[in-house]
Amino acid sequence: MTKPSRPTDKESAPTSHKLILGMVQLGAVTAVLFTIKACMDEKPEKVATERAAVPPAPAIACPEGVPAPGRYFVTGKGVPLRTGPGDGFPAVVNARMGDARVLSPSYVLAGLCASGEWLYAEIVEVDRSPVRWEKGWVRQAQVSTTPTGDSTLGLLWDIDADIDIPAADRVAVRAGALKVLHDERNCAAVTTGVRSSSKPGTYFVTCTPKGGGGPFNVWFTPAQANGTAPLAVPTAYPEIASREACEREIRARVTNPSTLDLHRVIGYATTVHNNGNRTVLQDFAAKNSLGQEAKYQARCLVLPTGAVEVTITDAQ
Repeated sequence: MTKPSRPTDKESAPTSHKLILGMVQLGAVTAVLFTIKACMDEKPEKVATERAAVPPAPAIACPEGVPAPGRYFVTGKGVPLRTGPGDGFPAVVNARMGDARVLSPSYVLAGLCASGEWLYAEIVEVDRSPVRWEKGWVRQAQVSTTPTGDSTLGLLWDIDADIDIPAADRVAVRAGALKVLHDERNCAAVTTGVRSSSKPGTYFVTCTPKGGGGPFNVWFTPAQANGTAPLAVPTAYPEIASREACEREIRARVTNPSTLDLHRVIGYATTVHNNGNRTVLQDFAAKNSLGQEAKYQARCLVLPTGAVEVTITDAQ
């Protein structure tokens, strides 16, 4: 006779237990529905009151004076940034160079506090690039809440305050700087300029590029600043001609030119720099004075005039 199989716990649960279980489940569902309804019936003004109870952001803790938020534009060159609101306080140390931090028209400050004639601020922009640099005190007479006319055009160099520029040349140099900003498409801002020590009567201004890369210089004379010819960096020497010029320099320098093997596909690269110069990298192999083949790399700097400066090193 076959022994009947033992029912599972679910199958063997008494009917009364099933009833109680169903009531518990029904009660849980009812509780959930009640909670949802309570959330839906919550009055908007109660929610608004609870949100309003969140404490506001803390105000600026001024070391001295009262809050003075806003953007401030430096109006002079060589403006000191001090550790306190007064000329007797030491200068703020430039954390990157270790010397005293001085400001110029290329600097934009975020105002924090004001005390009398002094403003406590943080350096937040230099040469039109965002930064988070030192904080310190500066005279309010040396900053402005609105950019100057020149700075709106991109001229961040205070030419009139630059003692290295003769007073008789400042008008022409300013005209040249503004002309460079107009003529050179890659010049976003002119940050400084210098009178040439090797070319009398010649100046150059330094541009912050629009397209990335490092700053670059544009040269001119006061006569060119008032002329009709564009003031811009010269056009780079053509690539094919630059490559041929670099190869000629390599051939002239190897010990056994007949063994020269130029890696013209994988071992070649070229870059045009913001100042119009071009760099050509050329890998090659050649036999040395011992008759052994060695691998090298030539770095050719090709000027816009076509002149070539070459450096040859062992290939890595």
